[in-house]
Amino acid sequence: MKIKISYKYEKPYIPPRCRKVRYQEETTDCVLNIPVVTPDKAPIAFRHEDVFRGTVEYRFYKGKLYRRIRWDEKLCNAKGFWPLDEFLKQIQGENTWACVRTANFEMAHSETECIRALRAKYRGYLLVQSDTNTEVWQRTGEPRYVIVTFGLGHNHASTDYFIETRYNPNISKSRYFTALQHDAVVKEALRVAARRGDTNSFQSILSGPVIEVLIPDAVKCNPAKEAGKGNPFMGQVEAMIDGSASANDAAVMAIAMALLNK
Repeated sequence: MKIKISYKYEKPYIPPRCRKVRYQEETTDCVLNIPVVTPDKAPIAFRHEDVFRGTVEYRFYKGKLYRRIRWDEKLCNAKGFWPLDEFLKQIQGENTWACVRTANFEMAHSETECIRALRAKYRGYLLVQSDTNTEVWQRTGEPRYVIVTFGLGHNHASTDYFIETRYNPNISKSRYFTALQHDAVVKEALRVAARRGDTNSFQSILSGPVIEVLIPDAVKCNPAKEAGKGNPFMGQVEAMIDGSASANDAAVMAIAMALLNK
């Protein structure tokens, strides 16, 4: 789909009898090409349930994953998915509110720079067209499992696992699992909860979310190589909680560790 959009940028110029470059705002147009495919060309690769978003699906197209955008991600309290006409309205007008910036947030000062920046900005969109509707999808990361702990252990808070589409640099690679490793993440989450004394978390872990894998070849992520070692201080606190006798003991030791690392 070819979409004509307007954009604003600061065009440099040198006034007569001056040496210093000045800038003036200019508004012009360019044409974007957004891929349009039928559902069979971008099949569903993953599916899972989300407490807040309901059923979440991921389409696989040219080696990339896309998630359908909910309207409330763009407009507060809106219902359903982002309609095509609202998508077109936004991208045709949002670049006239302020001057175009590059991926490094630097001001673009030529039409060439602006077009390059705008194409990069909208490259992640995909339109999925059926007989009755055209859906707006956006590139996303691969769904994976991650084990997360809260509180000071001993049922002070909880231990659980969730589904994420990116790595958190604060969390160790040992806490991440691919979409094909549901049994492994449940086993490890139960082990972590037991070591921390979060016995009340067992039932939640056993009834946790499951990623339905419809295209196994779409599983590409490798946490062991891609994720980091996590935040070292948080790792030390977690190890201390594992060896503590109670939440109160863990609290005292956590304060002491924080003071020593100040």
